[in-house]
Amino acid sequence: MLPVTPAFMPAITAGRRVALSCLAGDLDITDRVIGGTVTEDARASVQGRLDLVLSADADIIPSTSADPLAPYGREITVGRGVRYPDGTTEIVSLGLFDVRQVGVEDRGADRVLRITGQDRSARVIDARIEEQLTIAVGTNVNAAITDLVSAAIPAVIDLTPTVATTPTIVSEEGDDRWALASSLADSVGYHLSFDRGGHLISRPWADLSNPVLNVFEGDSGLLLDAANDWDRARTYNRVIATGEGDGTNPPVRGVATDDDPLSPTFYGGPFGKVPRFYRSQFITTTEQAIAAAQGFLARERGTTQQMTLTAHVVPHLEVGDTIRITRHALGVIEREHAVDALTIPLTGDAGMTIRTREVRGH
Repeated sequence: MLPVTPAFMPAITAGRRVALSCLAGDLDITDRVIGGTVTEDARASVQGRLDLVLSADADIIPSTSADPLAPYGREITVGRGVRYPDGTTEIVSLGLFDVRQVGVEDRGADRVLRITGQDRSARVIDARIEEQLTIAVGTNVNAAITDLVSAAIPAVIDLTPTVATTPTIVSEEGDDRWALASSLADSVGYHLSFDRGGHLISRPWADLSNPVLNVFEGDSGLLLDAANDWDRARTYNRVIATGEGDGTNPPVRGVATDDDPLSPTFYGGPFGKVPRFYRSQFITTTEQAIAAAQGFLARERGTTQQMTLTAHVVPHLEVGDTIRITRHALGVIEREHAVDALTIPLTGDAGMTIRTREVRGH
């Protein structure tokens, strides 16, 4: 969850006016915004997406590849927040997006510009490996990720430290460098993404022990409506991760188990025993295998009960956060859920959509 001042959350529940920021490089297009959303989905190959609608005059409609809104390496930064009674604003970043698609609707006197943007991982996906690439045995995993991504796009890099190293890795012409970098992060138990500032980060999946927000119904609450979905398909409560072995020694192996009695998928409880098996050529030590298993367990845990919430817009909430939900009509009382996806509107009073999975019950 991004930092805000103590006045920010009370202003949201009090219904303060929305404040917005939208910049295309040095061009301020905030006053042109008439609609759109920002979506974050931790399970998508590209985590962040922008769908933006602008009222357009000829001065901002792209006509050459050098124009600020043309899809040739241009980026848009978006933020949303509140306007306080004294006229000051507090705005939280919603992301930095590479312009991918631009369309103009000419309605005679009115023109509308529709822009689709994606976070910087889309640029890394585009930059496929052009010739056979070898990563030497013993390369630090973070160094390998850094080299793969930096070859595609310059970015500030803030990876969670690891001592894990790679085996010899040979990638072929045409391989997806983002998929390779993400798999390397998976092998040490982390999720690789670009954050809202455009920085490359690797982080553990949701911190299941520390809810950052209470989401409940009522006049002082954030929750507007909710839906519950129960489905045990593709849900696991133990992960067994193994490496490939080197032909002399057996493959290393690590196990992570949902051993929390308060978890709805507690291993050996009413849910039963449902293991998942993960095998990766990048896992070279037992410690790394355990970390990979723990990472996949954190990602999978709780998917038997998923909720879709509509709530007042909390722009500083991020995917990967854990929240505590109360919705009496659904029998949900102070249940802890991990946030897997959210969609934030850029304008108006419409609520944000949050998709979650239960990680702890009572």
